[in-house]
Amino acid sequence: MPTKKVNILAIGAHPGDIELGCAGALEKYIALRNVGIEVNIRFLIMTCEPDKHCSAITITERAEKSADLFGAKLLSFGGLKKGKLWNAKHIADVIGDAMDETDPSIVFTHSGHDRFEDHRSVYKATMSAQTSFLVDAVYCYESPAAVAFCPNHYIKFNSLIMKLKALACHAQILESFFVGTFLQVSPELIQLKARVRAKEACRFLGRYAEAFELS
Repeated sequence: MPTKKVNILAIGAHPGDIELGCAGALEKYIALRNVGIEVNIRFLIMTCEPDKHCSAITITERAEKSADLFGAKLLSFGGLKKGKLWNAKHIADVIGDAMDETDPSIVFTHSGHDRFEDHRSVYKATMSAQTSFLVDAVYCYESPAAVAFCPNHYIKFNSLIMKLKALACHAQILESFFVGTFLQVSPELIQLKARVRAKEACRFLGRYAEAFELS
């Protein structure tokens, strides 16, 4: 990790994606503030399209509330349509603009190994955009829709309190997003997954872990 300043850009296709994939890792990074390291975190969410459960204003307010837990700033939403096959160039332009604004040394984004097309599109656009910047590492996180996910890096942490609190900000939209699918999001399953990943990374200290494909 850099010793004086860390700029982090966390990217998610939908509200709640960032918290599901890397909230524990972000908490680990913000702890560096306690030892005098400047840690700047920005959230970029590609869509906040309303549905019958939440208005756009409500979704934005909840996303800001979650970002505040990490001392993060919520950048402008990408303005893309939920459930559509997004234009790859447009996504890359939105992510490139966010990178230009934040000058990130670390990026968290979706994995390309995912059942959802919009998650894979964000992954491809991130990998394309980051080539124009001096990014030290791109951490591709796991989602409930991961398939053939092959982690080569783990970040361990000791508490799920902040992760669950952040996810609670998006409870309604997450529930509506996964309803009717075999994919489930619940505190119990999140805890189970984090414990499984911690056992895989047993050489490191920590009760829980998140897994990443590190590029």
